[in-house]
Amino acid sequence: MRYLIIALSLLLAGCEVAPVKDASSVQVATKLDNSLTLPVAAPLAYYIGREDLQREVNGADGYSRWKFYPGPSFKKAADVVFPDFFSIAGPLAEDQPFRYLVKLSSEAGFSSLWGTFKVSVTASYLDRQGNEVFKTTTDASVTGANLWQEAYTSIYAEALKESTHRFLNHMAALNTDLQQPVSDEERQTADFDKLLGEMKPAGNGTGFFINSTGQLLTAAHVVNQCLKTEVRYNGQNYPANRVAVSRVLDLAVLQADLQPARFASIPTNASDDVALGQSVFVTGYPLGSIMADYPSLTMGNISSLGGLKGALANLQFSAPVQPGNSGGPLIDYKGNAVGVVTSSLNQSMMLAKTGTTSQNVNFAVSAEYMRRFLDHSHVQYRYKPLKKSLETASDAAVKFTVQILCYQ
Repeated sequence: MRYLIIALSLLLAGCEVAPVKDASSVQVATKLDNSLTLPVAAPLAYYIGREDLQREVNGADGYSRWKFYPGPSFKKAADVVFPDFFSIAGPLAEDQPFRYLVKLSSEAGFSSLWGTFKVSVTASYLDRQGNEVFKTTTDASVTGANLWQEAYTSIYAEALKESTHRFLNHMAALNTDLQQPVSDEERQTADFDKLLGEMKPAGNGTGFFINSTGQLLTAAHVVNQCLKTEVRYNGQNYPANRVAVSRVLDLAVLQADLQPARFASIPTNASDDVALGQSVFVTGYPLGSIMADYPSLTMGNISSLGGLKGALANLQFSAPVQPGNSGGPLIDYKGNAVGVVTSSLNQSMMLAKTGTTSQNVNFAVSAEYMRRFLDHSHVQYRYKPLKKSLETASDAAVKFTVQILCYQ
């Protein structure tokens, strides 16, 4: 009895869980078929749904309550485990080649009585046509860990490695050649609707047409994580593909299969760019999931000709913006698009560093760097300033500004 009490005390005191650095350090029950040579050449993509990535797990005792968010640990485990087995492996993305797609889902929990973290992972392996070739569910748990992030990463890694062993053994039993080189088809964009079922928008942003061929400019972060992108124009949704991306400037050009009635005027030289204090306005689709599905307009001034810490590619402006405005045009009163809205000053950071918050400190990529990006990407644009009223300029702006829908 004495030894049981000591063991229980040590268990409840918490134990260290070693950080998972690679799949080789993870122990599983199923041994890998000896005929397999790792890593296999067959490229793999993996997909974890938003519900799993945003999952909340609650724990409590008689004195306090806890909340765990195991989603990042799930993703981290996938990022660590799969590259050890497949020469090409990565999260499902528009440009990620794959022969097999593994759709991952899980249940996660925590037992307050024993301090046990537990997961149950279901892995469904599909071919490029969406046919399920293998499916398995694996449970894993750890008790008494004192770092819950490492605990969840460890048991997710265990479940993922176990499911991978089962999949590879299954394919080996079928005499499937997993060492074929990557084909041209496997490097092409797949039909995500067919693979994942009907997807709903996971986020939205703003863009604006820059020529008559249906090409539009937006912020790169609006579309970087999208499996599918659509442009909502005149009440209809149109597929849009990425033509050019600069993550350094946070700019992207999309191509939609339509011919817009209006498109923006972009200054072609520095003499037509904005000046300090100049009046500007922003059109866009802020808070697109809860606001109306037509563009809004806010007005302000150019506050600085530099960005955060003097970033040369950015302008600072005071027109209010909200989530969803990213990628929208910053427009002068002549109707020229003189910037692309990219960000706002982080209020939580300001409060933590200075004890106060800021008002309308927002940033856009300047016209000069817009031109450099478009010229480098061989994308056409035009300069045709409107010599009319603000009302005319704003009316034109809302007609070439569109909502961008991001599916994940």
